[in-house]
Amino acid sequence: MKRVLLVAALTAGVCASAQELSGDFGGYSAMQIDAGRFLGSFDGPMVIKEMTDGVRIVLLSDDPDIKPLPIRAYTMQFDYKDQGATPSRIIMEGNVEVQHPQGSVTAERADWDFEKELLVFTGNPVMNSETIRGLRGSRIVINFKTNTLEVVDMQAQQVPLRGVGDADPSLFTEADFPDWPGFVQVLKAQAASDEPSPGKQILAHLGADVSGQLATTPLEVLIERKSSIINQLNKAIKKPGLYNEKAWKNIPLSDEIKALMAKTSPDAEEQTRLNRLLMEAAFPDNIVRR
Repeated sequence: MKRVLLVAALTAGVCASAQELSGDFGGYSAMQIDAGRFLGSFDGPMVIKEMTDGVRIVLLSDDPDIKPLPIRAYTMQFDYKDQGATPSRIIMEGNVEVQHPQGSVTAERADWDFEKELLVFTGNPVMNSETIRGLRGSRIVINFKTNTLEVVDMQAQQVPLRGVGDADPSLFTEADFPDWPGFVQVLKAQAASDEPSPGKQILAHLGADVSGQLATTPLEVLIERKSSIINQLNKAIKKPGLYNEKAWKNIPLSDEIKALMAKTSPDAEEQTRLNRLLMEAAFPDNIVRR
């Protein structure tokens, strides 16, 4: 039977449910899809061949230790080996962004080979994380098999002298907000309400300048400023005073939150942990739990 190509015009968000992935897909078992145009084929199991016109996927895993992995690009092509039903490779082109838990990378092109466990970025690739800023080169290679990073023609704005592992594990990364537009919308809606709310309390905790910008800046601009806003959130959760009883009165608080709140003199990491947990509890659908 000849393979039949299926072309479907998809508006943004139409295909938001998870597409199941069979076999080993780098530890991921499903993905959420948001694409302007979808090209697939079916001769037995349905397989994805190409998505274009603006694509966003979120790779999901059944393993709770593997966090969701948001990826976006203008075009994504899926290659299959030996007529298999599971992609062995994804080629991404055009405004590529991969929000790995250890840091985000932007580039014009990315080639993820699942068999070789290599993710290669080209076309002005730039990496940013909580500790590394503006790491760029002609080519960035992430080797998941050896847990190594290779950068050709490297330049960096900021690289820490201390070990990356020394960073506070409770600080937010971009991957902790897989649905950033959704989080911003909820935050703005809560802040605009007359009633006390976590969103209103968070904006107050950020300070007048930042909270004023968040309250008045259009959503599309806030989406583009994701990295900058997360940096401000990380500064805020390091400081005491986020919790307000009226703001969190309808939010269930875990035993860990209550134990941290009972401490009279929490250390720096305990303070950050408490504030992160408070935000996770207030936005359970928008922030990844750690």
